Amino acid sequence: IQKVFNNLTQLQSQLRENEMVKGEFEKLGEGEPVYKMIGPVMVLQDMSEAKMTVDRRLELIRGELSRAESRITELQGKEEEI
Repeated sequence: IQKVFNNLTQLQSQLRENEMVKGEFEKLGEGEPVYKMIGPVMVLQDMSEAKMTVDRRLELIRGELSRAESRITELQGKEEEI
């Protein structure tokens, strides 16, 4: 159960981080530069592509969170049976 809780905590952290990034995108005006870090290099990225990437990432993280929460509930149920 501890491993699943650790995974859940990490996913929640990733969710908050990506939601903050999405919020920052909303503050930017059209045409303002957006950069993506690739290794040690900052690369200019298209705003719409960056927004789509963050939206996809948020969707995936929410799905993983849902699975982790279901797994925790399942494991706790099994633990109570013992």
